Amino acid sequence: MFSATSHVVQIQSSGGAQGAKKRQKKISKIINQITAQAKRAASFKLTKLSKKFSDTLSAVSTIKGDTPEHLAMVVLSRSLQRIPSWTNKLDKLCVLVNLKKDRKAVLLLDTEIADLLGTNLVQELLGWQRSLGSAIISMIDLSGGVCDIEKSNEKEVTKRLNFLMKENILSASRLVLIDRVLR
Repeated sequence: MFSATSHVVQIQSSGGAQGAKKRQKKISKIINQITAQAKRAASFKLTKLSKKFSDTLSAVSTIKGDTPEHLAMVVLSRSLQRIPSWTNKLDKLCVLVNLKKDRKAVLLLDTEIADLLGTNLVQELLGWQRSLGSAIISMIDLSGGVCDIEKSNEKEVTKRLNFLMKENILSASRLVLIDRVLR
């Protein structure tokens, strides 16, 4: 952790050694806060993941000492740890999205889905593409919910994701795909 923190400090600090020391202190403080929050969450007896993430969020909202959002994400993370493949994790996240649009629950799931779409998992969803141009067009199609799932190596997952994109439910995930297209 020290090595990674030092590297980040070097990249982010401006103004020499004094700037680096201040940035090191800030980053260390953030790491200590995150570590304390994780230890606190580990001490709670948390519910299992519900079929609807909004139900999980409601179930943990009665626990004092941490935010319901963080505790729900802890429950989600524990559940996803048991799923070996990235595509199956994505599938689980898509299934958890409640179409009644509990905005807070959807936003939390959307951030997780967006993280996965920032990886090479997108290649599995798009399937074989004959050129970089085809891949870019397919990513644009996926971001709009109109991706051709017949080319996909993971048809069911892509179908679910396509639907959620078409319904404008996953705005952060859409932005990640568009960012990839632009890069």
